[in-house]
Amino acid sequence: MRAVLGSRRWGHAAAAWAGLFAALHLFWAAGGALGLAESAGRELAVDRPLWFVATGLYGVALALVTAAGLDVLLARSPLTGRAGWSLPPLGAASSSSCWCWRSASRHSC
Repeated sequence: MRAVLGSRRWGHAAAAWAGLFAALHLFWAAGGALGLAESAGRELAVDRPLWFVATGLYGVALALVTAAGLDVLLARSPLTGRAGWSLPPLGAASSSSCWCWRSASRHSC
């Protein structure tokens, strides 16, 4: 029982973290500038080309909201035994893909 409660807390913490970063990306997409130059680079923060706003801000926010939803589902999942083994790798794969996508978009800029 203790391990299940700990896992649920981590799942909800991961969802909150993803939600906060999604909100930050939406803030930037709406025109906010606080921290954008440090995250994306000065040139993108000043110029804000359409492709960057669409994919680098709104697209990342959508991916983070999706990840937050998955985190909540994983935290609340009643699946155990044979079916439950696939949920943690699915969560790890989702988180890794968001991280890789974000890293790739930052380095290509």
